[in-house]
Amino acid sequence: LEQDGVQVIYTASLSSEHGEETIGSELEELKKRDLHIIVADLAEQLALRVLCAAFQHGLYGADFVWILPSFQSSPDGSVRAQWWRTKKTTTASLMPNCSEAQLLHVLEGHFALEHVRIRPYSNDARLVSGKTVRQVLREFRQVCAERDSRHECRDELAHSAYAYDGIWALGLALNRTLAAEEQRSDSDFRRRAHRLVEAMRDTDFQGLSGRVRFDDSGERLGIVQILQWSNGSYSALGYHDSAEEQFYLRKSAHWTPPLDSTLVHRRRQHVSATLSIAMCSLALAGICLALGFFVVNVKYRNHRFIKMSSPNMNNLIICGSLCAYLSVFLLSIDTRLVNERTFERICYAKAWILCTGFTLAFGSMFSKTWRVHSIFTVTLLFVQFDAVGPSPQNIRRDKKAIRDSKLYLIVAALLAVDGAVLLSWTLVSPFRMAISEQGKFLEKNWLIVPEFERCESAHSLTFQVVFFLFKGMLMVVELWQAPRGTEHHRLRKGMMKSMVGTGGAGSGGRSGGGCRHTQLPIGDSKLSTSTAPAAVGAGAYTPSKASPLCRQLSLLSAQELCRRSAALETDNLRLHQSLISKSTELWDLLERVRLLTVKLREMEIARRNSSKKLLMAAGNASKPSPKALCVVKLDAHGGTDGESLARRCSARILSTVAHQ
Repeated sequence: LEQDGVQVIYTASLSSEHGEETIGSELEELKKRDLHIIVADLAEQLALRVLCAAFQHGLYGADFVWILPSFQSSPDGSVRAQWWRTKKTTTASLMPNCSEAQLLHVLEGHFALEHVRIRPYSNDARLVSGKTVRQVLREFRQVCAERDSRHECRDELAHSAYAYDGIWALGLALNRTLAAEEQRSDSDFRRRAHRLVEAMRDTDFQGLSGRVRFDDSGERLGIVQILQWSNGSYSALGYHDSAEEQFYLRKSAHWTPPLDSTLVHRRRQHVSATLSIAMCSLALAGICLALGFFVVNVKYRNHRFIKMSSPNMNNLIICGSLCAYLSVFLLSIDTRLVNERTFERICYAKAWILCTGFTLAFGSMFSKTWRVHSIFTVTLLFVQFDAVGPSPQNIRRDKKAIRDSKLYLIVAALLAVDGAVLLSWTLVSPFRMAISEQGKFLEKNWLIVPEFERCESAHSLTFQVVFFLFKGMLMVVELWQAPRGTEHHRLRKGMMKSMVGTGGAGSGGRSGGGCRHTQLPIGDSKLSTSTAPAAVGAGAYTPSKASPLCRQLSLLSAQELCRRSAALETDNLRLHQSLISKSTELWDLLERVRLLTVKLREMEIARRNSSKKLLMAAGNASKPSPKALCVVKLDAHGGTDGESLARRCSARILSTVAHQ
C-alpha cells in the first residue's frame, strides 16, 4: 500500500479471543485518529462483532468506508445473500449490543473483495488448450452431469476453474522440465525440483480463471472482483487484474467516494464590502458635517452664543471628531487591500489616531465643563446683617477668570499622558498581525475553521487597562462636575460650604455701633467670631460699648444661620435670574442701537448724494448760483458756528432749487 502511495495510519490486531472492551478501545483509537477508510481482514464471526461495535462508536455512514472480505461465497460455490444471518443462539452471542437493523446500517455501502472463479471478460479468447471459455464450460457441464447427477453443476463449483488452470500450469512446467532433462544426465532430485519450480514461475498462459502468472514469491496473480453492498444486495463495480496490471470499472457505477479523513479548511473572515462601504459613507458624512460646523464656528466666532461656548475649544472638539471618523476608514482595511507589513503599520495608526481623537474631543469638553464649574462655584459668601435681617444686596461672589490658554494646557496634558502610554506601548510591546480561530464547525467531511485578522501585542491587556482607568477617572470627574454646574445645586452646595459673615450698621447705622465683620463656617461644630471696632460718628468704638444687635448676632446658633442662609440663597437665585433677564434685554437694546446706527449712516450717505445732485443742477441754472448766495450770506454771519452755517446753507440751497 505504501509503495502505491497509500498511507497506513494505524494497524490493529484482533482475534476472536478479544472481548468487547478491547474491540471498542481499538475502534475509539481509529475515531481519535480521524480515519474514514478502514480495511478489515477478519473472519466472519469476528467481523460481525467489530461491525456492531462500530455502530456504537458512530463509525458508519456516508463519511466512512469499510472494506471487508467477501463472505457471500461458500466453499461449495453457493452464494449466501444474507451471510450475516446465522443461528439464533449464535447471533445473540455474537451481537449482544446491536440489532440486525443496526448491523445493516453499518454494512450499507461497504466494499467486499473476492477472487473471481471464471474470467469475467474475453470469453471468446482462445485458452492454452486452443478452446474458448464457452467451449470449456460447456464440456465441464456435460462431464458433471454424466458423472454426478445428484449435485447441481455450477460454473463456480469448488474452484473448478482454478483446478483446471492449475493442472495446465503443472503440465506445462513438466513439459519444460522434461525437455531440459533429456539434454542433461543429472539425476539429483533437488535440482530437478528447483528446475520445476523455476518452470512454474515462468508460466504465462490464458486460463479459465484468467491469465495465469506467478510473482517472485510464487503467489498466483489473479483477478479480484470489487463488490459493493447497496440496498440489501451486492453489485459488482469492477475488477482488478493483477496479471494484466489493469483495472476495469463499470460505467454504470455511480458513487461519490468520501474523503479519507476530515480536511481542515481555514476560511479567512473579513468584513463584507457592503458593510464597509456603508460605514465609510457614514464616516464621510460625519466628516463633511464636522467641517461644516468648523466653518460656521470660525465665521460666526464673534456671535454672542458661539462666543459664550468657547469657539477655540469647539475647534478642538471638531478636530477630535475628524480623527474618530478617520479611524473608521483605517478599521475597514484588511489584507485584501494591503500586505501584512502594511497592516501592522495600520495597527499603530488606528491606536494613535483613535486615542488622539477621543482625547481632543472629550478633553476639550472636560476642560469646558471644568471652567463652567469653577466660574459658577461660590468660593466665599459674605453676609452683612442689620437690625432687620439679611439684605440680598449685600451678597458678593468671588469668581475665577479662566482663559482659553489654561484649557489648552489641560488638553495638552491629557494628550501628553496618552502619548506617553502609546509610546511605551510601541516600544515595550510592538503590534503584529495575528490570526485568531473562532467557532469551528463541520461541513460534510470538511472542518471549517473561521479565521479573523487582528492587531495583537504581548502586553496589550496591560496598556488597555491603563487607558480604561485613565479615561474612566476622567469620565467620573466629568459626571461629578456636570450636575454641580446647575444653578440650584450649585447655590445650595456653595452656600453650605461658604463663610457667612454678619455685621452691624456702620457710621450712621440705627444701632450707633457694632461688629464690623463676623465669619462663621457653616457646618462646623465650633463657631468662631471675630469682631473689629466700627466708627460711630467721630468717636472711637470700644468693645464694652458693643451694640445689643452685634452681641445678638454673635450668639446666633448654627441652625438660625442656616435658615438665614437659605433665605439668602433664595433671594440670590431670584437676583441672578433677574440679572440674566436684564442682560438679555441689554443685549437686545445694543443690537437695536447698532441697527439704528447703520440706518443713520445710510441716511447720511443718501443725503450727501442728494445734496451733490442738487448743487450740480443749481450750477447749470441761469440765475445766480445758490452756492454763491449761500457764500454771501455766510460771509454776513462770520461769527456764527460753522455747523449751524452749513445747515443754513443747505436749507437755503434746497429752498432756492425748489423755487427754481
